[in-house]
Amino acid sequence: MIPSAPYDTIASVYDHYWGNEFAEFAQGAFQTHLSGVLPRGAAVLDLCCGTGLLMVHLESLGYRAFGVDESSGMLEAARRNALHAGLGPFGLQCADMASFEWNFSFDAVVCFYNSVNHTRSLEHLASAMANVARHLNPGGLFLFDYAAREAFERYWDSQEHIETEGGMAAMNYAYERTGGRATCRIDAQSTEIRQMALEPEQVHALLERVGFTVERETAMAGPNPVVGRRLVLARRELLRADGIGKMIAKGRL
Repeated sequence: MIPSAPYDTIASVYDHYWGNEFAEFAQGAFQTHLSGVLPRGAAVLDLCCGTGLLMVHLESLGYRAFGVDESSGMLEAARRNALHAGLGPFGLQCADMASFEWNFSFDAVVCFYNSVNHTRSLEHLASAMANVARHLNPGGLFLFDYAAREAFERYWDSQEHIETEGGMAAMNYAYERTGGRATCRIDAQSTEIRQMALEPEQVHALLERVGFTVERETAMAGPNPVVGRRLVLARRELLRADGIGKMIAKGRL
């Protein structure tokens, strides 16, 4: 378990304020790109699953849903949401997206809410993508969204007020253009959530590097930032998973 993650302190706020809105767009993306090709009973990993609302939806459609998130607070909310939906406990793991481990493979991995932007560097993102590839069956699908630099430059510098259990709180968003780094801070809290802007050519190059073929990329519907949010569907090439592991061991990833 990761002792402390940035989203731990705002898990309840996230679940109450953003959860349902974000999950609705994730459900739409899954319906459009995966539900027609995945058989019922397929194993789907929700990477950076947050409070588990998409997993509840996947279970209702007949899929076997599993989740990974680095925030123990978010996973606690995911367990509660599963119980409220009348489901048994999900298969959940508290881990970094680059280091989670399961002893079986998945038919598809999804990763929404521009979670890949939360990686610490391009090398960290490459390691996360390699780990996804290692956990996918040959030909398995990886569906994820990301926010490009345009999204942060046009929409990120702002402030909004939300209602929390402790009263109204200000959410302060800032974007540092030179380094391509975005931050979000809730007033009266020391925790800062960081993201990095990504360019399409960077994302595609990393996917190819770890054994994925991009099948399509489209605009991703969702809350702000709208312009510049992209949705990618990639397929794991028929490459042995241990080959990816050897690349990591040799320092090539």
